[in-house]
Amino acid sequence: MFGTVVDKLQALLSRKFLIAIYFPILIFAAACFSMSCLAFPRAAGLLWAWWADTLTKKVQNLVIALLIIAVIAYTLAPLTVLCRRALQMDFNWLAGLANRMRQMELERLIELRSQAKESLRYFVRLQQLTDGFLTSLPTSRKTGVALAALQDKQAIDTALQRIDNLPLERQHKEFRADLALNSLSLTAKHLGEALERNSAALSDPLGKRLQEGYLKFREECVDMAATARYEAERCAEAQYSRFPRSNIKSTRFANVRSVAESYASRTYAVDFDYLWPRLQFVLAKDEKSSDVLDAAQNQLDYSVLLLGLSVIFFVLWLPVLCFWGSSALLLLITGLAAPPLVTMLYRIVIDNQLTLGSVIRATVDRFRLDVLASLNQAPPATLMIERQRWSDLQKATSAEGILDLPLNVASK
Repeated sequence: MFGTVVDKLQALLSRKFLIAIYFPILIFAAACFSMSCLAFPRAAGLLWAWWADTLTKKVQNLVIALLIIAVIAYTLAPLTVLCRRALQMDFNWLAGLANRMRQMELERLIELRSQAKESLRYFVRLQQLTDGFLTSLPTSRKTGVALAALQDKQAIDTALQRIDNLPLERQHKEFRADLALNSLSLTAKHLGEALERNSAALSDPLGKRLQEGYLKFREECVDMAATARYEAERCAEAQYSRFPRSNIKSTRFANVRSVAESYASRTYAVDFDYLWPRLQFVLAKDEKSSDVLDAAQNQLDYSVLLLGLSVIFFVLWLPVLCFWGSSALLLLITGLAAPPLVTMLYRIVIDNQLTLGSVIRATVDRFRLDVLASLNQAPPATLMIERQRWSDLQKATSAEGILDLPLNVASK
């Protein structure tokens, strides 16, 4: 009996409970109490009466309130699971809404794929153009240097003006890839003509400006290619980090979580549901890695529960303020604050899920071979052998003695 009480107290004082459950409930309680004081003068009177009491009584009442909140938080711990299921639309009575939201996610994925293809096409075309420019322009420069004179100063002014406009065109809000390529090609044409008709090696100020423009254009080409490559990689990363390769879910949160859980299957041919429980026994021996994973999980649980409580707060208080509140201004402020606050918290949940997904992938990469060793399997020599080993191990759970696997008992 005493041991059970000690275990309960340790659970109450654990870091996971404090961060992931107690603090969100405490914030919710404080918000509700503050709203009560603002909406109902009688509640504010109780607050002032408590504040006018002695210091000992204040501390005593505060400790009692914190303990009551702790008990409530411990009782409401399963609420995190319900909030997570709600974020995934994992309820049968929400099937119709889930299907519509899944269609919206599919449309978002199609848009991302289109952007990724367009960015890649732009990068490839830009790379081809810049490679051609960086090959042809030095030849034009040699032709102009051989002249040892400035024969067409108007061509120099036109080329330099085009070069100066390139950065401005890239920053324009109506920037388009096809227009950027056309502008770059036209600039290269003018610069080539200026280099062929004028010497960029003269000490004349105009010749120096031509040489500077030539070097600036080369830097601009390299910079544009690097920017286009980064944009193409960013679009591809946005696609693969936010959507699974198959079985698109109904919400962004569910899709991001599915990406993390499908990583082991895509990379090592082992299902997450098979690997993750066995991985916990290995992680228990590595305290630092376990702490990193727990911190990411606690941060996610904290944000999920805080989001759920925020929705509950506004759903409860908006009708109360509408029908029984005494301040129209408070109702207006609360109504206007609800959408941006919930949206911000939802984005925080997505970011925390992405962070947890990265930690999960790193954990799988680092400890999967230790799981194989714990299952009495010899270290695989190649990735293909490892993938086959995982596939055989999973088949063995349902093979009913048909599949035989060698055991490396000496590895223990």
